[in-house]
Amino acid sequence: MALWRPRGSWAECWKEEAVDRSPDIVPATVSGIVFHSVSGSVLPGAEVRIAGRSVRTTSDLSGRFELPDVQPGIHRLTFSHP
Repeated sequence: MALWRPRGSWAECWKEEAVDRSPDIVPATVSGIVFHSVSGSVLPGAEVRIAGRSVRTTSDLSGRFELPDVQPGIHRLTFSHP
């Protein structure tokens, strides 16, 4: 579980990241659920992005998100919610 500060409000996110470190490196899917850190409620409609890239998605009604085809490595996720 990690805390993120998207555009002035706190949100919590559980993220799962699969990284294959074998010689045949393949893209992975980063997925998780975005929660409001104060109320604990899920945040539908939160934008989830990989910082510095055009890769983005929006959390569904249950706060879940998926970013498919992410290249292995260290990435910083950013979150924003209206």
